[in-house]
Amino acid sequence: MKTKTNIKRTSISMLLMVLFCIFALLGCSTDELSETSDTSSISQTIAIDVEIHEETFIDQVEHILLNPHEYLGKRIRLEGIYGSERFYIVPIELDGYIHYTLMPADDRHIATDSTGFRVVFRNLIIVPGGTYLGYDFPYGSEGDRVGLVVVWEGEHPDYGSWVEAIGTFERAVITRGEIQTEKHLLHLKSLTVLDERGLEAVVR
Repeated sequence: MKTKTNIKRTSISMLLMVLFCIFALLGCSTDELSETSDTSSISQTIAIDVEIHEETFIDQVEHILLNPHEYLGKRIRLEGIYGSERFYIVPIELDGYIHYTLMPADDRHIATDSTGFRVVFRNLIIVPGGTYLGYDFPYGSEGDRVGLVVVWEGEHPDYGSWVEAIGTFERAVITRGEIQTEKHLLHLKSLTVLDERGLEAVVR
């Protein structure tokens, strides 16, 4: 009788120890998961396909803009100045057909004839005899920009802020009246204002 009682007590003790271990393991697992989710930032959890580096900023952006089909659907990260820019639609004859494209607005084109976008850019200085996006600059240029048009649904930082932008490269259709054209842009998943500013003017 005593032996049966001892076996019963031993079984109950073992069962309680097993249950305690299971609950302890579950508790540790929950704590670790919640700690990880609290400390991870948005930009660290987004997979990046293309990182635009400071020392190759012009070359990389130029390659993206000249070969957009290679980057569609890819996640791109870049740092630069947050601002706005206006573009106007211009007709271009190509292979006997008239195509419409967007060009940065200048003093010759008034605001009512242009479309506004937000951009992440760096100031571009082109030395005399240089080229950019297939255009020759025999006398150089100091008033240009190099960067990407961005779309962001969140709260917008002040113009001039230095930001980290991460987004998916997409094609958007732009319509003005009966004229349609397209613009390749970065649909942002993350936009972060950074305290430390990088190189604001790049030279080609």
